[in-house]
Amino acid sequence: MSTRIVVIDDHQLLRDALRLVLQAEPGLTVVGEAACLDEGCACLRDHQPDLALADATLPGETPRNTAIRLHDACPSTRLILLGDHIDADTVHQSLLGGAHGFLGKHDSVADLLRAVQSVAAGKAYLSTEAATAVSQTLLHAPGSKTPLSRREHDVLVGLANGLSYKQIADLLRLSPKTVETYRARLIEKTGCPTAAELVRYAVRHHLVAP
Repeated sequence: MSTRIVVIDDHQLLRDALRLVLQAEPGLTVVGEAACLDEGCACLRDHQPDLALADATLPGETPRNTAIRLHDACPSTRLILLGDHIDADTVHQSLLGGAHGFLGKHDSVADLLRAVQSVAAGKAYLSTEAATAVSQTLLHAPGSKTPLSRREHDVLVGLANGLSYKQIADLLRLSPKTVETYRARLIEKTGCPTAAELVRYAVRHHLVAP
């Protein structure tokens, strides 16, 4: 069965390029496109696609608002946001809004297809640059009993963003069991025994937005 996709970007050239790339791949079909968020929401309601590719910085919108509105328009549609410039805050806001993946517009066609295939299969996906941006933010979070390792930090951000063990494992190329091990280390280092307390810890140290 073909994966049905909607493309949302305010640049016609990019929409055309994405459509050509996606249509050339067996099993992918572009069923609609839009130039703004309002049009994008309407397109999702009309077509009920499996997947949407949307600009993270549509004019007048934030990544989080874009993700939230597209999710509300069609909750069953999985979402990948595309960014011109990748920074930790943009990626965090996208995930908090409900995006399932984040990719740079300068990434390769192979990266795009890998992201589409992963997210369409129910996995989460961050490009290498997006994952690096997240992991470099407050790598040594202030206030912890001992500095967090890079992987502990990444797992903490994922948990605070509401990702499951499996989603975090997919993003970080780890096994779910390894993610559980890192969570146990986080509990020991931060003194936060519950998921809710880990989230509050992450917000307090500006790892994610409140």
